Amino acid sequence: KEAIQQAQKLLTLIESKGVNLNSLRCFLTGGRGVHILMDQATFMPKAQPNGVAMLPAIYKEMVWSTAFVDDVDTRVFSAGRGRMWRCVNYKRENGLYKVSVTPAEIFELTEYKYRQLCSSPRNEMPVEAPTFNHEFGLAYSLAFDKVNKAVVKRKSRSKSEVDLKGKFKN
Repeated sequence: KEAIQQAQKLLTLIESKGVNLNSLRCFLTGGRGVHILMDQATFMPKAQPNGVAMLPAIYKEMVWSTAFVDDVDTRVFSAGRGRMWRCVNYKRENGLYKVSVTPAEIFELTEYKYRQLCSSPRNEMPVEAPTFNHEFGLAYSLAFDKVNKAVVKRKSRSKSEVDLKGKFKN
């Protein structure tokens, strides 16, 4: 019940910032959660051909600063440390499936309907092409700068620690 309420709250927040909800990919996990995925074209004007260093940390910072609701699980931004997305339509231990849903279905969701939708596999819902959103674009830029400044600071701190250890080694 809480996950449904928080997902509805998050979708309302995202929509209030001018994002077309039909460009989001939404899933019911079949456990007790909801996944809402936003295409990077919504906040990144041009995809980076070589990728972006520290992207999970940047995404986490964006969530904290722009799209946070009470029950966001930020562990999904763990940068490969044991957290993975479950595949769609794979049967869980509880007999339910992670399934694709529309934002409209999330707004109409109840606990009973959640279980009913997850009880069998279903085709992935089509989404509309994302359009760039200036507010999320700004959030991405600010998060990118904050994370990269922290990385530079961490590297310079560890380099100075190595220099001090060398001076006092004898």
